[in-house]
Amino acid sequence: MLFVSVLQHAERRRLATKAGTRRLGCYRQAVLVMRWLLDGTRIRQLAADNTVSRSTGYAYLHEGLRVIAAQAPGSTSGCG
Repeated sequence: MLFVSVLQHAERRRLATKAGTRRLGCYRQAVLVMRWLLDGTRIRQLAADNTVSRSTGYAYLHEGLRVIAAQAPGSTSGCG
């Protein structure tokens, strides 16, 4: 989880995301992504557990999956 959190933090810095503009910090976002990947927790439950809307939950999930996928061998270095 810590590794995904560090990746997410680097991505937010790359995008120049301002502090305090996200409901979830990098670690809590990493937990959301890992719960979806490992346990198959539905996005409705993940969103409710983190007090975000379902659409925001999907945005956090997809953002987290992109930073993980960028680490795959042969992938480009950027996430965009």
